[in-house]
Amino acid sequence: MNHIYIIQTNLKDDSIFLEKVKSLGAWQKYFPNSIIIKSALTSHQVYQNISVGYENNWILITEITKSNFYGMMPKEIWDWLRNVD
Repeated sequence: MNHIYIIQTNLKDDSIFLEKVKSLGAWQKYFPNSIIIKSALTSHQVYQNISVGYENNWILITEITKSNFYGMMPKEIWDWLRNVD
C-alpha cells in the first residue's frame, strides 16, 4: 500500500538529495523546499533512505491521506494526489 508524504527540508536545490527522494517512488515538486512522494515505505524508512549525508539538515516527513488535504494547486497535482494506489 502506498502512502503520500510531503518532505520538507531547509536544503536549497540539492540535486543529490532530490535524486535520493526520487528513487523512493513517484514524486512531484512544486515548492522550493518541499517534495510530495508516493511510497510503500513508512515515514521512518523514508527518512532513513534520504537522510544519510544530511544529518545536520532539517527534514520533516508528513503523511497526508486521500481524504485529508486541501489548498490551491494546479489541477494535475490534485489528480495525482487522488490517484494513490
